[in-house]
Amino acid sequence: MRSPAEQYDWELAHVAVRRGRGEDLSFYSALAARTGAPILELACGTGRLTAPLGAVGLDNDPDMLAAARRRGVCRLVRADMRRFALAQRFALVAIPYNSLQLLLGAADAVACLRCAASHLAPGGVLALEVTDFQQGARRTSVDLELLARADGVSLHGALVHDVGRRVTTYHRRFEEGGEVRVDHVRLRCLDQAELEKLLSRAGLRPAEVTQEGARLFCVATLRGSGEDHQPASASADSRRALALAARERARLT
Repeated sequence: MRSPAEQYDWELAHVAVRRGRGEDLSFYSALAARTGAPILELACGTGRLTAPLGAVGLDNDPDMLAAARRRGVCRLVRADMRRFALAQRFALVAIPYNSLQLLLGAADAVACLRCAASHLAPGGVLALEVTDFQQGARRTSVDLELLARADGVSLHGALVHDVGRRVTTYHRRFEEGGEVRVDHVRLRCLDQAELEKLLSRAGLRPAEVTQEGARLFCVATLRGSGEDHQPASASADSRRALALAARERARLT
């Protein structure tokens, strides 16, 4: 059976991208084209975005970092995204793919955002994506038939919502070659108002927010930073990239 890191990449390739997750690369690429290098990605995982962005990747999972290294990511850092200290400052710090939501407590989320903010170069921006998995949810549990292939590889999932705590647990059952792996991921649900409160506590302000259903793509700057820097223009390109990707996805489905 594949390792957890290999399963993660397989799930992204066969399920997540088909469900519209692939356009995040367009968003971050368009933003990076305006901000320039250097770029830092927190919770970089296997380097799906890190490699094409030419970013420094930070993660606390050695297996994920090993996969990112095999993907060709040149600079990797093993660290906790709530507390890290790098000598470099960055034009763009990215926290993609709902990674901030892995931090269930507000204090941990703010610590991560503060640490990210402290690594911004003058005029630098923070970009992140969050999803409110409970938006419009009518049931506390939703079964997902993600993929079942003729070769015996299958992935089944379920979302369980704890509405009171604003936490959603994603349960997965991966089967391959007669072997089964069961795991789960807990995610803090965030809407725009909740995200903006966290950003404010970290000394950041949202410069542009793009919403696509329950997903939010946010570009933030340090509070009190000079108004001559206009991250909104970079986000305009990013929004166009998202719109084009969404139209292409609709054409293919």
